[in-house]
Amino acid sequence: MITLGTFTKTGTAFQGSIIHRDFAGGIDIVPVGDGTVADGTYRVYADGAPVGSAWQARDARGRDYLLVRLAGIGDAGSITCYLVCDHSGFHALLGPA
Repeated sequence: MITLGTFTKTGTAFQGSIIHRDFAGGIDIVPVGDGTVADGTYRVYADGAPVGSAWQARDARGRDYLLVRLAGIGDAGSITCYLVCDHSGFHALLGPA
């Protein structure tokens, strides 16, 4: 896994930017008040356009993270990544190379 971007948490949303193959831009991950497990509890936007969903999850060690599914960013197709909090308090979006 590589770091696709870094994010800061603003209230309950996350703001940052990613660079992946043929896409580079701003990303907002915003909670959805009426989101379902199937649809995701967060929506992901690239420069204001919807590009995916995210689900809250917890790993075996009890650490929270977001499972993020991105679609429609360039020609990459759909990719699955993980938004995790790193040691400095920033959030890193980890995904495939």
